[in-house]
Amino acid sequence: APGGSMIFPQRGSSDAVIVDQIFYFILAISIVFFVLIVGVMLLFVFKYRRTDHAAPEKSASHSNTLEAVWSIIPAILVAIIFIWGFSGYMEMRQAPDDSYEIHVIAQKWSWSFQYPNGHIEPDLHVPADTNIQLVMTSNDVIHSPYIPSFRLKMDVVPGRYNKTWFRAIDPGSETKEYDLFCAEYCGDKHSTMTAKVVVHPSGEFEKWLEDAANFLERMTPEEGGEVLYR
Repeated sequence: APGGSMIFPQRGSSDAVIVDQIFYFILAISIVFFVLIVGVMLLFVFKYRRTDHAAPEKSASHSNTLEAVWSIIPAILVAIIFIWGFSGYMEMRQAPDDSYEIHVIAQKWSWSFQYPNGHIEPDLHVPADTNIQLVMTSNDVIHSPYIPSFRLKMDVVPGRYNKTWFRAIDPGSETKEYDLFCAEYCGDKHSTMTAKVVVHPSGEFEKWLEDAANFLERMTPEEGGEVLYR
């Protein structure tokens, strides 16, 4: 699976790549420095260990070159991580002008996704290979929609609107489902505040939306009970 590993689930959006790349870059740096530092430490522990017959020896000296190296190299690495991460963050924050807008309302303990035609769903349905902008708010406390496969998370705050966007990868001929969680503790049933992100293949989303809206409009209490979503 593209982007799938023991650390990350399969990638489901185009922006997931840069998140993975930065993570693995930081992981590689951490491993290199861990091995280097611990290796040198163990070498010194063994080489300069105290023995009963060894006379005390003072051999420490100052090296301006070494001090410059261990200051400049980390500074360069931190700058690379910052520039790379900030660039990716800004790209993920600024939705393209042609984005398809879906309104998200969070409340204890469910999600509501409202489409431009007024239809509301408890799961997020989106067309593949299309820029999707989520305009989000909360009816009670802070929530945070988190889609692991999209590497996407954004807090939803009551009394204001937050926005984020993504572009789902085309799943081919069949629909593809991804998990959506709330990543901000919001009460007793926080762990049950889940939903599905359903990615429809190119050309099928419009038909699904029309059929879903028409079906609910046709429902009567005798046919389906109380209508919760319109």
